[in-house]
Amino acid sequence: MEKIIVTGINSKLATNFVSSCNDIYEIKGITTSIESKNYGLEKIYYLSYQDEELKKSIYDANVIIHFGWSRNSNSNKENINLINYLLKNKNTNSKLIFISSISASPRAISFYSRQKYEVSKIVSKKNQTNVILGMIDDNNSDQFNTLFNFLNILPFSIRFKESIFNFYTIEQKSFNNKLLQLISSNKKYENVILTDQVFEDNLFFEYLEDKFDIDKKYKLYIPIFVVYISIKLSIIFNYFLRSLNYKQNIFDKFLTLCSKDKDWLSKIDRI
Repeated sequence: MEKIIVTGINSKLATNFVSSCNDIYEIKGITTSIESKNYGLEKIYYLSYQDEELKKSIYDANVIIHFGWSRNSNSNKENINLINYLLKNKNTNSKLIFISSISASPRAISFYSRQKYEVSKIVSKKNQTNVILGMIDDNNSDQFNTLFNFLNILPFSIRFKESIFNFYTIEQKSFNNKLLQLISSNKKYENVILTDQVFEDNLFFEYLEDKFDIDKKYKLYIPIFVVYISIKLSIIFNYFLRSLNYKQNIFDKFLTLCSKDKDWLSKIDRI
């Protein structure tokens, strides 16, 4: 039975994935949370860089799936230290798969997206794989619930006068299956997009309204310059809040949604 190490084992995405394949792989988890559930795994390690047993488990693993992520550092030090630790202690024949974001690209504008891209470059340099992941299309998804709350509170539907962004979505079950396909594949990927659907922005708004039964009588068509001004102002407020170490930063979340580099994404393989 192949051995898999999963970081960020307490995250919703990781736990749902593990529950789909715990019977076909020997899975161990890594967490930084002191309150960790077992999830039926053989072992869950609290992350300690001095833990020799953990180092051996990383070395023995056939596949390392790196879900773990910290938003606590402006310098990205925690995430860079962890990816370097995993790469240093893995064996040369094992795969490392980093779960990145559709927003992480050379032209990313949010802190979250730029930091994800910074780590993905380290992964690429070591000839490992970055999974470029869109939004999980799930009624319990934080991103979808945030969008629902925003659209629902408005007195009108919103549309852009011209298309600016593409939105990538994938259902949890589909993500699990595509990730398992990637694990077993002999093909070597540097970057790979896991997605079910790609929407232009206005079609995505329509999809959300249909999904959540939002029915507004009027539509507001927003000029492109208003969108760009909103992005510029959000960048300013984002830097200000980050300088104060303010963690619940709605501006960074907004900018993450806006970080969609169409040209860069169009060149990446998809599963």
